[in-house]
Amino acid sequence: SYYLSTTAILTTEVMTTTTTTTTTTQRASARQPVVSIETDFNNAAIRSNPQMKQTLGSLTALGRVGNADDIGGVVAFLCSDEARWVNGQRIEASGGINI
Repeated sequence: SYYLSTTAILTTEVMTTTTTTTTTTQRASARQPVVSIETDFNNAAIRSNPQMKQTLGSLTALGRVGNADDIGGVVAFLCSDEARWVNGQRIEASGGINI
């Protein structure tokens, strides 16, 4: 699917960029999208389908699907100086799906 191939390309590109061009003043990180996030993507598939939302929520350790604020905090952290030692990693913000 387009979604899966895009995330694979993004992850590969970030890992390649990080290992070849990162210096003490540059870093590359990316957040890989997770299926259990309620967004407007795919015609708001999770938001528009209560059964899907409930099913995905039951798979997470937190018992609910994520929202933009859940992901926004992770992205803000990765863009900050506080994340200066985080480099070339795959960060999963999934609410503990399938653990």
